[in-house]
Amino acid sequence: MKTFVNHVYDIDIINIYNLLDNKLSKDTSEKGKANKKEFLERLVYSIRQIIEVDKEGYKITIDEYDSLPSYVITPKNNYANYVYWLGLFLLANPSLKTHLILEYHFNRWSNKMMLLNIIEFYVIDNVNENFFLKDDTVVKSVSDWILYKRLHSGYSSSNPKKSSNSSQSTKNKEKKNNDLIVIDDLQYKSKENQSPEKGDVLNSLTGKVMFPLKFSNKIVIDELIKFIESNSSTSNNLNIRNILEFKSSDEIIIIIISPRYFLNVIKGLVESSYLKGGEGILKDITYWISSNFKFSREYKFNYLYRILTEANGRPLKGFEKEHEIFFNNLSFEIKKSI
Repeated sequence: MKTFVNHVYDIDIINIYNLLDNKLSKDTSEKGKANKKEFLERLVYSIRQIIEVDKEGYKITIDEYDSLPSYVITPKNNYANYVYWLGLFLLANPSLKTHLILEYHFNRWSNKMMLLNIIEFYVIDNVNENFFLKDDTVVKSVSDWILYKRLHSGYSSSNPKKSSNSSQSTKNKEKKNNDLIVIDDLQYKSKENQSPEKGDVLNSLTGKVMFPLKFSNKIVIDELIKFIESNSSTSNNLNIRNILEFKSSDEIIIIIISPRYFLNVIKGLVESSYLKGGEGILKDITYWISSNFKFSREYKFNYLYRILTEANGRPLKGFEKEHEIFFNNLSFEIKKSI
């Protein structure tokens, strides 16, 4: 992975970290200091994970983040993190730069409709739901930018000839809603494209195809089966395995520990690259969990998704021992197999 900066609006995670550090430092209240510390610790952990999995050997010691060289990520080399850090980049800058940043990235994509879907259905949610960096002006600016683009592009780019072959003048086109919002009915109504954000396959030069959820290897599944068995009301090993292999299951597994603890363990697998998936992985995981696991009481999708998003993948207070045992065993078994 090359670590160069082509432009000031590239997704340079080191630069974004420093921008957010500076922005959060303006809140000098006790709550503000606590939020800053917690949030930056999560970012440090994320940066460490991104850099350490660099196969081309970006070998550095992460001590002073403000002294690190630039580290740029793109959809081509790190799709899921590109989506997340684009949202952080928007929050790190004042709202007057929101449209400029979005236009820069929009112009770099060959599949521009895919980027619009990513920003509308994922990035704007990440920006709006960030509990540490609330900025309504940035959220509104992103929303206004999307609306402007949709009025000119609609939700499908599969039939560009429909608008380009029209004999009407540009001035007349702008007056007709049918020409402003161009949608290919066949594609829009097809089973595969019922959800706009899932409907397009990224074919951008800077893009990467989305992947389904998948555990990295059999050892991860075996260890997670033991963990679930010890923290659930079931001993049906085969059913647990089917669920962890994302196959159909015979029953819902009742988890007897708190959802916050269970989701934190799952988030730890994601942060350690033991559980992989494409863009939107946290929403896919939440849907998978809500479909196959139940807790002491019913929890809505939004609650589970928020907890999973907030989780940092590290031991939670009161559960350190169990959490560490799980990951220590997992690490030991994987090293033993190498």
